[in-house]
Formats: sequence, structure tokens, C-alpha cells
Amino acid sequence: MKRLAAFLGFFLFLLFSNSVAAAECQFVLGFKTIRDLIGHETVGECLENEHHGANGDALQKTTGGQLVWRKADNFTAFTDGYRSWISGPNGLVQRLNSERFPWEADYAPGGGIATPTPTPTPVAMATSVPVDSPTPTATPIVEPIPTLVELAMASPWYRDGLGGSEHQTLRALLKIDKSNPQFFEKMSTWAWLFDNDMTGDEERVIWYIADLGARMPQFTSNIVALPWLADGIEAWERRAVSFLKDAAENSLDFAIELVTAPWVVDGLTLVESEYGIVQLATLAGNSFIEIGRPELARRVMGLIPYPSKDVDFFLVYALRDLALYSPEGLERLFRQPWFRDGLDEEERIYLIAAGGTRLGADQLFKPYSIASSTIALPQAGVVNLWFVHRQSARIGRVAIASLERAVQDNEQFWEIPFPVNDVILTTLHGPYSRNIHLRHVIQVTPRSVEPVVIHHEIAHYYFRTGPTWLDEGGATYVEEFFVVSRGNVRRQAVPTICRQNGVNNLQDLVELDSGPVWNRCRYPMGLNFLVTLRAAMGNEAWLSALRAIYSEFGYERIFSISVSDIDDEVVYRAFMEHAPKNLRNEVRDVFRRLHGGPFVD
Repeated sequence: MKRLAAFLGFFLFLLFSNSVAAAECQFVLGFKTIRDLIGHETVGECLENEHHGANGDALQKTTGGQLVWRKADNFTAFTDGYRSWISGPNGLVQRLNSERFPWEADYAPGGGIATPTPTPTPVAMATSVPVDSPTPTATPIVEPIPTLVELAMASPWYRDGLGGSEHQTLRALLKIDKSNPQFFEKMSTWAWLFDNDMTGDEERVIWYIADLGARMPQFTSNIVALPWLADGIEAWERRAVSFLKDAAENSLDFAIELVTAPWVVDGLTLVESEYGIVQLATLAGNSFIEIGRPELARRVMGLIPYPSKDVDFFLVYALRDLALYSPEGLERLFRQPWFRDGLDEEERIYLIAAGGTRLGADQLFKPYSIASSTIALPQAGVVNLWFVHRQSARIGRVAIASLERAVQDNEQFWEIPFPVNDVILTTLHGPYSRNIHLRHVIQVTPRSVEPVVIHHEIAHYYFRTGPTWLDEGGATYVEEFFVVSRGNVRRQAVPTICRQNGVNNLQDLVELDSGPVWNRCRYPMGLNFLVTLRAAMGNEAWLSALRAIYSEFGYERIFSISVSDIDDEVVYRAFMEHAPKNLRNEVRDVFRRLHGGPFVD
């Protein structure tokens, strides 16, 4: 309560009513007139209709402050808590709240506030006969508890002026105050709700709660009690709340089971959100995927142990894919004795690979082999390696050896802890057969189990944060550095097909966006750009810029299904920031010649 008391001081003079009116409101009569005089930008939008206190005074809260009409002297004013605008005898005037005009009733010489003269207290005469009287009981002073709107109006983001998201947030909080005042206890501890700004993700979470709270208060009570909502909203946490909302609208019983699952309550990682909540909510019923099977979602959720690991949620994602692309295979899977008896570690890994590569029912139950290894890295610690295949045992051993080397080389190159605990490589393939990094699974063709390809795909655990030319050029750089050139990476000739098709720099490649020419050119052109840039700014500064890009975007880009590529200009700014000052002109020249983006000049 100490924290809440700090907010009350501001509102003792700003707010005279602790009631919250309906969200539909309007300005009328004198309040409309003074708002038009002051300006809509200052007064803001109404948060309630005009209402009257016991003394007859009229009051109305707005997104900018408080409108007041005093019955005793026909005084009409607006205050933002610091200044007041008053409709006076000579028109609209403005002053600080600590000042008074001579025509105001409480004016003091010099422009201050007059101290009211205390009324003398009558002295009672003693009587000749003492009379016993009961000791009066003191009336307890009950401090009013502020609403969420009142707390928000005391926050910096409110007092600095409201943007679009902040206007919407205030209206959502008003809806919560009216429909679900019991949410105050939990939501008042959300520091981000009252800090310096309000992000789009934060505003959307508040609106989800306002919408759900009015229709499903019991379920929403579980959401506002989630501890990970109190320390700020990440993009994946906002998506988690959004998909919990979807689940509740399709199957409230299952949604309550999901929001109270131990792995949801104890904190939320990006993997748990994207591969757990999002996929289970999709299975339970989603507007853009016609599944709507909460019993299936409940069955899949039962496969998540507690405490959980990332691979447990990769399994959820794999089973979701089977439900989408091979429902017959999923139904047969549920009937298999080895599935019904409980999955061991290798069976989980196989299903993750099979689901990730979208195996059909005809392939799902064929024999398979798994080669595995566990290595200890200097920075990341223990990493588990898996190779799921239908090839010879010798190829299995070769693949695991290549995986070990590639993982160790990549961590050594970046000098940053390897970002995952489990690497799953597979040569199984469903509707497509190509080398591709699928975030939780790496698929290669049976003929591509070789160090060059494996080094390239493992490099995508780091080079997965930027434009495609940076990701593919960077992964090609790593394979060249460790497997081909042994540390001496040289520029390669840009294929003739690029220039013949008008692709003379990376900006041309970005504008091309897709197709066979784009696919062939992004690898060598990205590699040449990075090699040239390294020579211009020096190896340490070059690596420092790459690490900075990875540090800001890397983890989310590896596992988030929803994020888009970062802008080329962000890459340019990162390299310019990390280049030595005396070499920035050279770095700019490399971008000008080889990239050609409009942001360079």
C-alpha cells in the first residue's frame, strides 16, 4: 500500500469522485464551452459524463485532467494537476495551481492562496453537577483506493501527453475499472503500466484483458495473476495472451487448463509461447485453421512434463504439424502401443523430426535410426546432438562427428554461447527435399551429409537475424572459414547471372526479393560484401558489429515464428557504430558501392 499511497497525493486535488462512469460520454454546456476555448489537445477526451457532488459542484474527468464547476460562485475551470485554465470575468485565463487572481475568493496579497480564518470553537460552561458520559469512539479514516485509471493518470506517460496507444490504454483501463475492479490488486503492481511510455504490445495486452474481463472474468483472473506479466511485455508474451484469448473463445474449459499449467504460471520463454501456447491454442480452435479439437489439444498438452525442456515444446509443434498436414498419420500415431505407453527420449526426437519435415502417414511408421552425442562447450555447456535418418550406421557416425565440429567451431568463431541445448539434424523429408534450417530441426538431403553443408546450417543459429543476404552470406563465410579456406576467406566472383539480370548490388537483390536469380545471388554477394567490409573496418570491429546485431535480435529470430527480417538500414547503423572513427568513411564507401541502399547518403 505504500506504493499506492504515493499516487494518492496527486489525486486529492485533481479528482473529487472515485466513481468511474460509462466509457460512452460527452461534453455539454459550460464544460463543452471551456474545452473548446482551451483546445481539445489540452483537455483531451472525456473519461466520464459530468456529475455532481453533494455540495452541488459539477465534475468531469478527462484524459487531460479534470473539469470543475463550483456552484457557490459560478467558477468554471480545467486543471491538469499543475496548471488551471479558468473562465474569468475577462475571458479565459491561465495560472499555476499555487497562484490566485485578485477576483478569486481565496486570493491573498501577492497572488498566493489565502489561509482560511479558523472559526472559534465555543467554550462550554461547566455544570454544577458532573455527568458521566461514554468516551467517544474515534471514527476511522478510510483512505480511498485509487482506480487503475487514476494510477495511470499519475504516470509519466500520461502527464507527458497522450499518443494513440496511450489514449486506447486509458479507455481500456476505464473498462476494467468498471467491469472488473477486483483486477486492481494484481494490475497495480505492473510497473510497466505506470512507467515512462506505453508500447503497442502493452496497449494490446490491456485491451485483451478489458475485452476478456467483461465476458470471462474467472478466466481473465488467471491471466492477470500470471507473474510474468508484471515485469514488462515482450512480443512473445503479448502473442501468448492473444492466443490464450483465442483458446478461451473456442473452449473455455481447455483455456483454463492451459493458463493454469505449471509451465505457463512459473514464467514464460519464447519457446514456451511460440511452440507451446500458440500451437495448443491453434489445436483447440483457431479462426484461420479449421481444427477446433480441444480434446486433441488436451491430449497433446498431457505430453509436456514438468519441469519442461525446449524439446518438449518442439514435440507440441511437431504434433500440431501432423494434425494439419497428416491427420490420418496423427490418428494412427495415437493408436501405436509405443506412443500410448509413454515416449522415451529418442521417440520424442524422432517425432520432432518427422513433424518438422511433414512426413505423411505412409512414411511416418517406417523404421528409422538415431545417432546421438553430447558435447560440453566452453561457454554454453552441455549440448545434445541428434541425427535422425534411414541411412547406414556409418553415415550416422559421420554426421554426428560433423555436427560436433560445426557446433564447436561456431561458438569459437562468435565467442558467444551456443544458443540452443539440442540440435536435431535429419535426412527425413516429406513434401520437399532440400537443405533448410527449420529453427527446431535442420533438414538436409541424404547426399548433403558433409561438413560444408552442416557448418553452413549450424551457422544459421547465429546468422538468422538480418536480411537474407546477410544470413546466407554469413553462413557461407563460416563454412568457408572452417572447412574450405581454413581461415583465409577470399572474395568470390559474382555470378554472371546476377549482372545479366540487373542485380548489380545488394539493394537490387533486396528489391528482387525472390526467384531463382535472387536465390543464386544472395550467397556469393552476401559473402563478398562481408569479406570487403571486414577488410575495411578490421576483424575485431567487424565481429563486434555482428555480435551486436545478434545480441539484439538473435534469440527471438531463431525461435519466433512471427518476427520479420530486420531492415537493411539497421545493419548499416550497427556497422557504422562499431567501426573505428577513422575508418567510418571506408565502411560507408563499402555500403555505397556494394549495397547501394538509399540510407547510406
